[in-house]
Amino acid sequence: MSKFMQFFAILTFCVHTFVNARHIKNEFTTVIDILSDNVEFSTFLRVVQRKGYVSYLNDLDDFTLIVPFNSAFIDNFDMSKFDIENYIVYNRTLYTKDFDKQTLVISESVKYPLVFSGGDGDGSFEVNTIPIIESDLVPNFQNAVIQGIPDLIFNPPSIYDLLTVMGSKSETCDHLERLLGQVKQLDSMIQNATILVPSDKNFENQFNAVELDYLLNAFQSFDQVNEVIQERWKDDIITLLKNLVVGSIIGGTVDIGVKNLNNEVLLMESNELGSKLTVNSTSLSTDPNRIYDTGIAHLFRDLDVLNHGLSFDAEKYLLGLNSSVFVDEIYIRKLENLIQDNRQNLTIFVSKSSQSDSNGFARSTLLYHFVEEQIWLESEFPGVYDEHSSTKLFSSAFCSSNKRLGGNCQRLKITKSKNGYEINGGQKILHSTPYQVGNTLIYVINEALTLPGELLQSIPRFDSCSQSIFFLRQSRLLDLESNHKGYTVFLPCFDSWNKLGLNLEYIRGNSSAVELIMKNYIVDGLIYTNGGNVTVDTRNLLGESSRVIMTENREEMSSNISSLKSSIQLKKNYDVMFNQGVIHPIDTVPVPKELDISLKDLINTTGTYPLIDLIESFPNLSGILSRNNSTDFSILVPTMSSLDVEGINADYKNLAKFLKLHIIMGNTTKHLLSCNEEDEILTILGQKLKCKNLQSSGQFLQFENNEENQVRILNKGCSTEKENSCIFLIDRPLSVDWLEKEHYHFTLPIVAIGLGIVLGVMFIVSLLGCLLVVRVGKEDRPSDDESFSNDEAGNVTQPLLPPQRVEAAPSEENTPIDQGYSSNSVSKPINVSRRP
Repeated sequence: MSKFMQFFAILTFCVHTFVNARHIKNEFTTVIDILSDNVEFSTFLRVVQRKGYVSYLNDLDDFTLIVPFNSAFIDNFDMSKFDIENYIVYNRTLYTKDFDKQTLVISESVKYPLVFSGGDGDGSFEVNTIPIIESDLVPNFQNAVIQGIPDLIFNPPSIYDLLTVMGSKSETCDHLERLLGQVKQLDSMIQNATILVPSDKNFENQFNAVELDYLLNAFQSFDQVNEVIQERWKDDIITLLKNLVVGSIIGGTVDIGVKNLNNEVLLMESNELGSKLTVNSTSLSTDPNRIYDTGIAHLFRDLDVLNHGLSFDAEKYLLGLNSSVFVDEIYIRKLENLIQDNRQNLTIFVSKSSQSDSNGFARSTLLYHFVEEQIWLESEFPGVYDEHSSTKLFSSAFCSSNKRLGGNCQRLKITKSKNGYEINGGQKILHSTPYQVGNTLIYVINEALTLPGELLQSIPRFDSCSQSIFFLRQSRLLDLESNHKGYTVFLPCFDSWNKLGLNLEYIRGNSSAVELIMKNYIVDGLIYTNGGNVTVDTRNLLGESSRVIMTENREEMSSNISSLKSSIQLKKNYDVMFNQGVIHPIDTVPVPKELDISLKDLINTTGTYPLIDLIESFPNLSGILSRNNSTDFSILVPTMSSLDVEGINADYKNLAKFLKLHIIMGNTTKHLLSCNEEDEILTILGQKLKCKNLQSSGQFLQFENNEENQVRILNKGCSTEKENSCIFLIDRPLSVDWLEKEHYHFTLPIVAIGLGIVLGVMFIVSLLGCLLVVRVGKEDRPSDDESFSNDEAGNVTQPLLPPQRVEAAPSEENTPIDQGYSSNSVSKPINVSRRP
């Protein structure tokens, strides 16, 4: 045995002998004596003495004293905050054997609840998670027991402070902490109570995001709404908290049925020697037996009792969607039944920005956000892909008085396109799957809906309806009188007026025609394109009876109006709502049966007035302009200025021929209207014309076999009496002289062409023969080069050119310098010579 071990054994023996001697000497001991005898408790004893608790402890009986070691007082001990009550269990002596292999929660005869826990037989014991180091020290003069611990027992935290430290980073309790802060009467609820603490994940599993935002008042807006709304919310919070509170302290090793504050029976059972707790045999606590200042708390992650007794309706969902102003307005307008009854089928469109709608909502506007049926967007618009769009109409809950819509409900239009879902072409629906509560569906939109406005405000801006708007204003039809039925307006748009050409020019200059047309397009009653095959007997704004027959044809509706000459094709669900009815934009201008536009009217519209007199000056032509003429004719009308330039007047020598050249047979008018180069156009003179359509330059007319002369078609229009009687305004007249030029053009028969080919071949053969004879003759004669070569062949040095005499130039060396100097010089030149 080492010297150290020997020393330790001797020291232990001495200490044991000394203690026994003290016990023998002091036969009657108290807790104070034990504290005095144990040096590790000396600081605690000194504090007790200074605070005057010695007599108090000596007078006590039947109690347990928990004593901290000296080391517990080293750091940050505050004498003023020391309270002996924190360390005493009255009326009970607790030995470690009493809580061995179990957990014991003491809530009576203590200042604050204490949790004593024993290990699984390994001799480890704790009180409030502090290890018990010196256990079961018993005085013989008092019925008491001392348990020594290495730390102080502080006042337990409040429930709010406890929740901040319960659980872990991944299992927080922020939601419950926020709810507790909403209840003023909380203190009385949790006094001497057990709180079942759901983790944040537990809340999120039991409630969806909207319900949770409602319960937590996530947008801090409930203090601004009607008191009834506030009270409903507070009642829900109280119900939820009462689900979590038991009116007594339950913890440790238990197996008991208890009732929460809502009188619902809960079965609470301990597990793992009381270190875990279950509720209703399903939910296991993850952080149990946590003491707060007036009770005990247990943390759970799947507490099923959390949502018991709570019910949600559209009102609560709207509050959870930050639409408290919208809900408050509903209460003001006495419409709360719409959002509190989950049994009725309902769809609500609510703006995400309604919280900032400080101007509020009128009753009619509020109702326009409701549709009294369920609208499942993904079911209503199946198979619609990015390259397509689809539209449907739905009746809102706003049903007007008889004054405007005749008691009918105003409709809204939902369109799905590559950009998502839109209402009335403006407000975007932010999600395709609705929030559902009961039978009510809720969609969030980017901005609040507004009721359709006046007629002018509702006409689509991008559908090119400006000419129709001008005519409506001219006829004073933009402000329609209330008819107690509503109106249906068929409105030409999409530049359809420009297709009328001269007819439009005539209409613009005739206010009666404008009024006749526009009043035929507006009828009493509401006719929508989603109504299927229907027949409606109504009246137009002229006060005349009118029958409207709607026929469904896939993506279109054919509308046959009895007062119009032609039917109208409507795009299904393209209806545009306004405050007094519905507008149908159309791409044609159907002519009323009562509208009379003759050829004379159209000629006068061109400004070429004299042409009428010229035609009527010939008895055989005057009938062309007559309304009683049974045959259709069309007329090419040159501009007035071009007639003056060409000298076309009553004195023109070929006037009859000229006029016949400009009158088209009615049965070929359609060819001129379509302007197809392959179609034949025939004048009453018998002259054939053809029309060329050059997209960049326009349409041109010419004689069939004469492309040198063309005239441009400037405008055109047709009589309302006969569809093949039209006027074509051209930039200059067809000249009779062009007919004379055509006489010089001739054609040869096939035999003549063949004879010409034969003669041509014979001529070419003869020419080739002559050239061959000339070539042979040239080859028989010697050339000049050959003759010259033979004469001089013997002398190769003889120049080809005769010799010439060449005089030598004077040498500079032999010429005196003064001879080369100017004779006009006033001085002699300097003599320069070489030195000898």
